[in-house]
Amino acid sequence: MAEKNTYSPTYRDELAISRHFVQVLEQRLAGRDNVRRTNVNPLDWCHLGVIGPAKLQHAPVELDAAILEAEAASDDSPGANAGSVAPAVNGQLTSSPAEAHAGASSDAAPELEDPKATEKTDDREGTRRPPSAIGFEALVQPDADGTITLTLSAQFCIFTKHLPDLTEQTNVLDAGASVGAPLAEVVQRWPIDLHNVVLKVPAAGGTLNDQGAVQGLLDDTLERAFARSDAERVLPGTRPKVSESDIKTPEAFQSFLAARFNAFDVEKWRLNASLEVRAVPRPDGKVRIGCYFKNETPETPPLTNGKGLKDAFKVISDVRIDAKMSGQLYPIEILPVPQDYQYDRRVWAVGHNTSVVTDYQVGVIRTAALAVFEQPRIMTRDVVPAKFAALVSSPFETLQAIYEAMVEYERDWQKRILDDNELKLDPAAMVECQRDHAGFKDEIRRFACGVAALRCDERLLRAFQAANRVFAKLASGYDSWRLFQLVYIVTQLPALAVRENHVQGEFPTGTKREWKDTLDWGDVLWFRTGGGKTEAYLGLACCAMLYDRLRNKRFGMTAWLRFPLRMLSIQQLQRAMRVIWEAEEERKRILGDEAKQSAPLRLGYFVGSTTTPNSLSVEYLSNLSTDESLERVRAVPDCPACGGRGTVKTQADIPRIRFQHICTRCKAELPLDVSDDEVYRHLPALVVGTIDKMATVGQQPKFGLLWGGAKWKCPEHGYGFGEYCTAFGCKVDKKQRRTVKPYDPAPSLHIQDELHLLQEELGAFSGHYETLIRYCEQTVGGLPSKVIAATATIEGFENQVRHLYGVKNARRFPGRGYDRMKSFYAVPDLDAEGQPKTARIFVAFKSSSLSPADASAFCSEILHAEIGRLFAKPHLARAILKDAKTDEDVEALLNHYSTTLNYVGSLAKGSRVRQALDEVASKVRPGARDLNVEYHSSRSSSAEVADVVHRVESPPAWSDESFLDALVATSMISHGVDLERVNLMTMDGVPEETAEYIQASSRSGRRHVGLVVVVLSGFSLRANSIYHRFIEYHQHLDRMVSPVPVNRFAKYAAGRTLPGVALGVIYGVHTAQTGNSKLNNRANVVDLLDLQGPDFLDELKKAYSLGEGVYDERLEKSLADVLTEQFGRVAMSIRNSTEKKVKDAVRPVPMTSLRDVETGVPFWPDHCDSRLLTFVQKSKD
Repeated sequence: MAEKNTYSPTYRDELAISRHFVQVLEQRLAGRDNVRRTNVNPLDWCHLGVIGPAKLQHAPVELDAAILEAEAASDDSPGANAGSVAPAVNGQLTSSPAEAHAGASSDAAPELEDPKATEKTDDREGTRRPPSAIGFEALVQPDADGTITLTLSAQFCIFTKHLPDLTEQTNVLDAGASVGAPLAEVVQRWPIDLHNVVLKVPAAGGTLNDQGAVQGLLDDTLERAFARSDAERVLPGTRPKVSESDIKTPEAFQSFLAARFNAFDVEKWRLNASLEVRAVPRPDGKVRIGCYFKNETPETPPLTNGKGLKDAFKVISDVRIDAKMSGQLYPIEILPVPQDYQYDRRVWAVGHNTSVVTDYQVGVIRTAALAVFEQPRIMTRDVVPAKFAALVSSPFETLQAIYEAMVEYERDWQKRILDDNELKLDPAAMVECQRDHAGFKDEIRRFACGVAALRCDERLLRAFQAANRVFAKLASGYDSWRLFQLVYIVTQLPALAVRENHVQGEFPTGTKREWKDTLDWGDVLWFRTGGGKTEAYLGLACCAMLYDRLRNKRFGMTAWLRFPLRMLSIQQLQRAMRVIWEAEEERKRILGDEAKQSAPLRLGYFVGSTTTPNSLSVEYLSNLSTDESLERVRAVPDCPACGGRGTVKTQADIPRIRFQHICTRCKAELPLDVSDDEVYRHLPALVVGTIDKMATVGQQPKFGLLWGGAKWKCPEHGYGFGEYCTAFGCKVDKKQRRTVKPYDPAPSLHIQDELHLLQEELGAFSGHYETLIRYCEQTVGGLPSKVIAATATIEGFENQVRHLYGVKNARRFPGRGYDRMKSFYAVPDLDAEGQPKTARIFVAFKSSSLSPADASAFCSEILHAEIGRLFAKPHLARAILKDAKTDEDVEALLNHYSTTLNYVGSLAKGSRVRQALDEVASKVRPGARDLNVEYHSSRSSSAEVADVVHRVESPPAWSDESFLDALVATSMISHGVDLERVNLMTMDGVPEETAEYIQASSRSGRRHVGLVVVVLSGFSLRANSIYHRFIEYHQHLDRMVSPVPVNRFAKYAAGRTLPGVALGVIYGVHTAQTGNSKLNNRANVVDLLDLQGPDFLDELKKAYSLGEGVYDERLEKSLADVLTEQFGRVAMSIRNSTEKKVKDAVRPVPMTSLRDVETGVPFWPDHCDSRLLTFVQKSKD
């Protein structure tokens, strides 16, 4: 019997295959894969290390000594040995002054782009002129003899023109050229090596060069090329055409060439180049050295016929410099980020039109046109295993062990780091470290409060144990929480206990704990992307839902999970569905016979009408007669009951006026509500949706049902208020309605994911509606919700949280340890040799001939060609792998690398990348199937996105015609979409915000080693700066994130939100409290405003969180004045209108979405157009 294959891709093999892909990219991008090619422009052959001919009358490469001396004189920063502090533009790296001046010889002139703008130069001709020099700059302390010995080596290549041989000519014909086409043009690549040029640089500075070493190699190579018998000739006319008889035999072809070319002179040209070193002394005795490989060949004069092609053969490509310096290297710059004792801001060398790799301890600097950085992987600590089973059977034992481990870690921190100063911190750094230590002590306190809450409420303990049973079933392949997940959940338990008036407890025994102010804090969960934040807050929500049922909250919403983007919620909805399914099983288990007295746990999908309908009716559902129409509202494709992938289908339940999601395999019905109507009527325990839905509170009187507006329950259609059933067309006798009285109706939790996306106008508008809803919940229900948020990129979160939610305080979890790579919760993941594991490899380059979009597509083409080669010849892969032994092993590994992702910065670029990949779909893998490419953006429907997620995560065999090879996507893919198989990724530029760069790039390498290929714009100041300091930039990536700009007091924000907020107070407070559905009537609202008088304006101010002691009094007064003025206009529009419904009367028109920036302008058709539109609508219906 054959032994079963037990191979699972290992880290060693993942790293090996990823590095192999990097090598393949470098070979292809540098053009090292061929010696001769036909009908190609050298600029299209080589894309790395390309330097072109010098512009006429260009400035020489030099360092500005005056600037450098000024930098040295003013440098009093902690890195006093550094040459300069790299300046910043809008929080981003830019070129140093010396770099900007030195670039004058090459591509400094075009660097005029707004650093915050995306790359705007996207046409081919605008990117075809390469720089004329490549090199680096460094700062050196001379030897004792006052000199610096610089040993230089270089590798580069040039291109020459040649006539084809018969094979090359026939290959052109085989590729599609017709007989009678012009003779093929052949380009040959000549690699050149220069070894050990030694230069003695005096401390006094000056300019040195290689004494003709590079020039000699160039002259010799060109002489050999021009001496070949197949060297290209200077023809007086057009290129001769080749007939069928000319290529019948080698002799016939040679005769053809001899007859047409031998009489003409060889086409010759000259290349001029050198290695040049510029040295500028500083007052402190150090010398700033600039080392450059310069192309000094004059460019072809303007207006010359064929100038572009002539200049293309004057390029020198694939330039690499290796330098060894005597003396002591010093940092040449300090990165423009705040000083932090956990980070090394020193930059040891700065590239010039290239990136650099430095070993400063031995004085070695190497240029790298393909920049590479390997990002380490962080893993959770397992100092105390947080096993689900133990937390069910004996929770306090595990929690006590974790508490003791936290205390031990804190004491060790206090003694070694603070008392003994083991890290040798200076006073300023010590203060910062003490602040981090105090933050961790507070985490211990909050954890202890959570344990105390469990001890003081047995129902909360039962819910906690039940939630652990739920996740024990859900966590396939795992038997425990990650440490930070469990500690986070426990720290939030007091926010649940306080709703039952439990505000104090004891833990450890004899230690009093208090948490009465817990709802005044906004807690931000901050962990790296892919670290498990979603599971942490879903675990908390699960516990909260079960606790609600145990504490006699028999129906109503427990948690409202909001996302900034519709696409974020699609994949999370599937996860939430699994939690709801298992949590409902637990509800029935722990309540037993009493389970019938409370509502089952349901999941609500609360998004805009473009995804799911807002309202339902018998007529609407009856018209959904096709599978395609029902497919559009399918929100969850996979069955949580039987695990079926893609087995869930949607059908209309017309009698109950709702949608049903039913598994075609096991016939289970999912507890899911996907329309607004269903959410209002069923009040699901967990609601998942977009933040934009908050604007509906100013449009829909039913919205108040979410926090206590339910007065009765229809036996067919669910909860409602007022005279009529909330299901349009309900025929159930009113006498059958059951009166209900909500218990603590406001949701316990408001959970905001991807917090950093709430900024600028969206953040301000969101903040106004957030505090409105908080006010409604507190006024109607008695207690506000606990505000928690999750993000992977955070900077200035305290201000953001206060402006968004109106809470007095904000804090993040987890806080920092005393080492940026280590904390109580996480440490670097190490391989068998004790070296840090790589999570993802970043590589970047600039192309002189391709736009970023085209270069991105070209990189994907290279990767897919190699993937196809390894699938076809797995023995080639085994030669580079460590553990894969069979063809099946190779296929198992390649399964994680066979679908690529192209991230694009705009819709237009996405179309361009898609088109480029489609054009080569049949050429990438000759003899194999064509590439399958899909493009998704914000315009894609939820069903389309769910389908592509399914296709990526559950692929057929690679050889299958339906296999998805390449996914092209805009920023819609960069948040909340977790695709384990997407580990090869290209980006058509560095996004404007570093936060977006972090989020987007983390789509790759979430569980396996990933590769991220970044194409840099040649004309972006910011992109050039990142390229020149590539390693340092990525080492400090999280510190490059700009603070999120949010200002709820923005001048015009309140004017835009007030109409909706005013209606929100009417619907969310007065309608919810009284059950008076007639407050949707304008006349009744006029009566309400007359009755309330100035009290209504006071309510508005509270809805904006004024007078709560959260904000500066001067800011509050300014906003209060705006509200007073604007509400007068709103009230007047209501009083003077003739509209029946109040929402139609209000002016300005209330927002329908938080992205509804502009004030709406009403318009209507004239009589004839109105009749036509009515006819068209009826014909559609």
